[in-house]
Parts: sequence; C-alpha cells; structure tokens
Amino acid sequence: MMWGSWYEGASGFLYWAVDNWDDANPWGPNTGFDKTGDGVIIYPGDHSGTNTGKGSPAGIAMAGPVASIRLKMTRSGLQDWALFLLADRNNLRDMAKQQLAAVYSQLGACEYQGCVAPLNGSWFWKTDYDLMTTARRNIVTALLAGAH
Repeated sequence: MMWGSWYEGASGFLYWAVDNWDDANPWGPNTGFDKTGDGVIIYPGDHSGTNTGKGSPAGIAMAGPVASIRLKMTRSGLQDWALFLLADRNNLRDMAKQQLAAVYSQLGACEYQGCVAPLNGSWFWKTDYDLMTTARRNIVTALLAGAH
C-alpha cells in the first residue's frame, strides 16, 4: 500500500483501526467484514485471567501490545515511503517511479472506457521480494551517486 500511495502522490496513509479484534477471542480468527485480520495490527497481551476476552490466550504470559505481521509490513512500507520521498527531494522522482512500476500496478481496478494498461502488465501488484529489493537498491544507488 505504501508503494502505491507514494506513486499516486498521496500525502499520508490512514489505517482505520489497529485493535478491532473480537472481544471474545482477540487473538483470532478475526474475520470481520469477511477479511481475516482486517483492522487488527496489534493484539492484547498481559493475560491475567481476570480480563476475559481482553488478554493473550490463557496460559500465555506476554507483555502487550503484541505486534502483528501486518504492523511490521506497514512499518517496512513506511520506511520505503521515506526512501521514495528522499529520491523525490533529490530530483529522482521519475527514476523512482520507474523502479516502482516493476512491482506496483495501480490503486483500484480500471473499469472505465479509455483506461490505460496497468504499469507492470498485470492488474495485481507483484509481491516478488527480489523485484522489490532490486527497486530499493537501484534507488539507494542513485541517491548515493548524487551525493558525491
């Protein structure tokens, strides 16, 4: 999401909820809105046995809040966004957008007449770790080359 947000010129990103877990079973499965984990990027910890439905599973003593993989991926995306902003500030916006286009397609579907083809040849984003790493590396290399 962060790659697409920067590419499309967003000025920020809003995550609508961080703790929208089911009170009866906060560690899941959380299937609200038919989306597993939607609105849950942290989980409660500190199960004391007195807060039924509000702590970690019984028998698990864990200080909370407990980060989800979604939170960690959001952090990674925000770090990438900072890299892209740095490229933009150093007159490398077009180069950075070209790098992102190898992975990013577009935010939303194209359902109107005259719609342009998706950037990477697919309506879906590519989650290829190697492609993403290459894009990051190329942007950092370009930034370092301009620093001399």
